[in-house]
Amino acid sequence: MFIKKPRRNFRTRRDESSEEDEQKSNEGEEKRVKAAPVLRRSKLPQSRGISCTSKPEVVSDKSPPRTAEDADDTNEGDTHGKPLQLADKEENLINDMSLSDKNEGAVPDPQQIYAAVKQRRAARAQREYLPLEPGQEQGSERDSDDDDDDDDDDHDQQIQFAPKLKTLRQRIAEEMRDSEDDGMGSQGDEDQTLWEEQQIRKGVKMFKETVRATKKCDIPASLPQISIDIVKKRVSAKLGALGQVHRGRAMELRRIQQEMESARAALDQLENGSPQEQHSFYKRMRLYSQNLLQCLGEKVVEINAVELDMCTLLSDQAEALLGRRREAVREESTHLQLQAYEILKEAENIFVDVHEDFSDVRNILSKFEEWRVLFPESYDNAYISLCLPKLLTPVIRHQLIGWNPLNPDCEDIAAHPWYPAVEKFCRRQGGEDLTVLKSIIERTIVPKIQGFVELVWDPLSMEQSRCLVSVCQNLQDDYLIFSGNQSKPAKALLEAVAVRMRSAVDVDVFIPLYPAKFLDDASSLQFQFQDKQFCSAVKLLHNITLWHGLVPEDVLIELGLNRLLSRYLMITLRNAPCGEHAVEKCKKVAACFPKSWFEHVSCCPSIPELQIFSKHLLQTAHALCKSPHASTRDTVSELLILLRNMKALDSVTEIVEKYHFEGF
Repeated sequence: MFIKKPRRNFRTRRDESSEEDEQKSNEGEEKRVKAAPVLRRSKLPQSRGISCTSKPEVVSDKSPPRTAEDADDTNEGDTHGKPLQLADKEENLINDMSLSDKNEGAVPDPQQIYAAVKQRRAARAQREYLPLEPGQEQGSERDSDDDDDDDDDDHDQQIQFAPKLKTLRQRIAEEMRDSEDDGMGSQGDEDQTLWEEQQIRKGVKMFKETVRATKKCDIPASLPQISIDIVKKRVSAKLGALGQVHRGRAMELRRIQQEMESARAALDQLENGSPQEQHSFYKRMRLYSQNLLQCLGEKVVEINAVELDMCTLLSDQAEALLGRRREAVREESTHLQLQAYEILKEAENIFVDVHEDFSDVRNILSKFEEWRVLFPESYDNAYISLCLPKLLTPVIRHQLIGWNPLNPDCEDIAAHPWYPAVEKFCRRQGGEDLTVLKSIIERTIVPKIQGFVELVWDPLSMEQSRCLVSVCQNLQDDYLIFSGNQSKPAKALLEAVAVRMRSAVDVDVFIPLYPAKFLDDASSLQFQFQDKQFCSAVKLLHNITLWHGLVPEDVLIELGLNRLLSRYLMITLRNAPCGEHAVEKCKKVAACFPKSWFEHVSCCPSIPELQIFSKHLLQTAHALCKSPHASTRDTVSELLILLRNMKALDSVTEIVEKYHFEGF
């Protein structure tokens, strides 16, 4: 447990010098030789401790008797509780002295020997010193005695500097003896023993705590190296973590602030209004809603009947227009318009017997506007924004009975009285949010347009097609009806347009083929009829391409190029005689194509029909350039302009370099 320090022995100066002892021994040499008994060294036991058989064997029958003083000296070693083998040491000392004297030729007197021993013991008792080792308090005196006795043979070679100091236990023992003389008795020994035990326990406890603390502080032998980059990375990581925590706290703060504002608004509303007022308002709105639904439910039947009659008349008109395109169509159209006017008169009388709060869009929206302002939470929970389009549809349909998207003189939907009322309501609801207006248009306007497409629209009529496309384009520009995730009404309208145009291409297009002898004469009936049918097909191609940007492009290419251009127009162009009439026909066909189809070089290689058409123009230009007529150069110049507009620059370069055209 503790590091044991080396034991050091100190010798004291002898009281008498070795020369005086030698002189005394020489003076009585003869007497000591005769009188001294012969002593033998007894065999000592190997182990330390008290031994009763350590007396020397004396050859002489006579031995000097021991006095009481000698007995006291002999028992002096037991005063401190130390089991010393003092008798053995004295006998060994006597034997050593006798042997040394025998070697010197003189035998010392026993009385002198005992006197010398007593003198040395007294001198040893006068030594005052503290032990160098803390653990030698018990046996320091015994060990020093043993060492002194063992080293008596070498005492002549050692110098004693000072008398031996008393140990702490010896001094305590002397104080205890003094206390015994004063009457303290055995109580002092018990106190001393108790004090010693307490000190020992304290020392052991402090040692254990020191060992335990040393075990806890397990410091590694080597620490990892730390650089500035490592510190920066750790600081950056810590900063990032703190930034995330800050952002989370900021979001939580905003959410709490919003909740606080909502709670304040609800509190203000509750403080300003009473439950009785809310209850009465809800009762009024419930009664109003029931009456409104009953009224609209009854009038929807009449509206459906009038709309059906109107659609029937318009379909009859369309059929008449398809059968009689000129004078007969005008007469029939006038008759139908008179009938339509009578139907409009009948439509005006539908809501005559209804209060304005149930027939006027502005008044209906004002009721719900009041609900939204007073009790916004219940308004949102009732999903009124989703219910309004369905409620307003019958009233709006009544106002749109006379609206015809195919008529250029028909007013725009924004001119109807219901439109500004709905638009104003939507802007009050959420700024620029026009969701309710868009939903109303999808539920009322788009289905009505679909009805006109399926029953009334003539794809061969350029006027109707332009009006219809204009209305749909306005809806797309203002409300994005036909882009993104399209609604069911919008998809149904585009599908109806595609079906109607496909039917027109398959049924209404007819271009006959005649021999060249009939086509060379422009005044022949065959040439005029073919030219008329060709112009009708080109008009249909133009009406189809008007839907570019609304109808999917693949549908337009399939209808306008694959079916109409390849099957009918290109055959007619190839069979037509090369001349001015052929160039005019090519110009009419090229004017129908959207410009976006020619954005790629070499005439849009992704559309093979356009490549075929551009090759036909190039062949026609070569044929005209070979003609001897001088006027053909102007016609070729027109073809070169068409090729340049179609981005067929290679063809233009070929003609210009080969036939030396200038200005291209």
